[in-house]
Amino acid sequence: MGKSHSVWNKRFFVLTATKLLYYNDESRSQLKGEFSLIDVVARTSTTRSNAKNQFHFTIQHQASGYREFYAKNNVRRSQWIDLVNNISTQIRRHMSGILLKKVGISHNTWQERYCICVGNELDYFETAEDTQV
Repeated sequence: MGKSHSVWNKRFFVLTATKLLYYNDESRSQLKGEFSLIDVVARTSTTRSNAKNQFHFTIQHQASGYREFYAKNNVRRSQWIDLVNNISTQIRRHMSGILLKKVGISHNTWQERYCICVGNELDYFETAEDTQV
């Protein structure tokens, strides 16, 4: 379910070392969106009881709210919850914090950015709350 919509959409998800990427279909020809797994908690949803889509779970971030998902069965739901929580725990063990970024080629202006370094990947955001795309 989208962040600001109350409609369910089928998406194809890919977990990376720091993010959950999603596409419209398995071909992965066009990235539909992504969000960071930094400081998130995945858990079984207690607000949904629709028999057709009964394997709901949420991924929640303290500052950015939560997203709702559902899997085809309980085993798949448990696998997603475990993977997301494990990635979030691993990310906490890596570098994160404020760095300054030089703006423009000829400008001598610096802007603060919240940066996260995991392995050989460096992501930066305007604020720590912006890590949830």
